[in-house]
Amino acid sequence: MSYRQVLRFTALYTGLVALFNSVLVLLGEGRADAYLAVNVLSFYVSYSLVRPPTRPGVATVLLHVLLLTVFAAVVSLRVYEVLAG
Repeated sequence: MSYRQVLRFTALYTGLVALFNSVLVLLGEGRADAYLAVNVLSFYVSYSLVRPPTRPGVATVLLHVLLLTVFAAVVSLRVYEVLAG
């Protein structure tokens, strides 16, 4: 991955996290799962827009599996809470 793409990805991800977390704070959101889900989404939006040219190594694949698993668990639990309540 080139240095410019790393900087671009980092700047975009940091900006999105700051923006989305600020909006959640202003809305009075207190649940940690909301912040976690939004941060995972910010990562994937940044990753998709910058498209870093990396070969999918074991660490990259594990990171994606972990993030998608966490996101799916958070969303599933929230949907269950809404439907059960």
